[in-house]
Amino acid sequence: MIKQQKHKFKVVSIDNSDINPAYTDCFTAIFIKVGFIIGLLLVLLQISRGSSFLFFTFLSIGLYFYIRYKKNQNRKLEKRLKQLIIHNQLFTERSLETVDDKGFVKKERQLINAVYLAYLITDEYIIIRAKKRGDLFSKKVSDLDVELSATIQRPLYNKIDKVTHTDYYFKKESEKRLEVGTTDTEECLDPFSIPLSTSYTWNVKSQPHLLLAGITG
Repeated sequence: MIKQQKHKFKVVSIDNSDINPAYTDCFTAIFIKVGFIIGLLLVLLQISRGSSFLFFTFLSIGLYFYIRYKKNQNRKLEKRLKQLIIHNQLFTERSLETVDDKGFVKKERQLINAVYLAYLITDEYIIIRAKKRGDLFSKKVSDLDVELSATIQRPLYNKIDKVTHTDYYFKKESEKRLEVGTTDTEECLDPFSIPLSTSYTWNVKSQPHLLLAGITG
């Protein structure tokens, strides 16, 4: 059974910069990161003495890369969700023509409305929430099973459709069937319970659930 999640979802949507991609200077981003590391080391040099400097240095570098790794994971997911919105035309736009200082006509795409997605990563699930706002996308966001499965690269585990939103649940780790002879003896203490996978056990004294029948074929 899926418990009610009390954590805060992070909202993802698109803006004008996503449909009007501009050139970004990668070297500037690199210089900012390098400058941050050098500045951090200089600060630690002032507050540290002797051998403790090396400890604080390695600790800070490790902490920096750990935070960066966690943020990159979320950024990749946010980027994929934005691509899902764009590639599936889950937004409305209009074309505008502007004249720059040199008199050249420039065409731009202006965003009018777009689908709002949100995500939450727990210890067990990746949850994608598609919000319903009473617009022309309210029906479409309730039928994103295939698109989200391809985006998350995991099979859909469960879907909960509500009036204000639809939640799509994906397990962080795929289900694994248990093979005969590989089950621990501690899991087989109950003679009436048969483990079918890493998450499901069937008690022969009760009626089988449709979900178990679907998993076992």
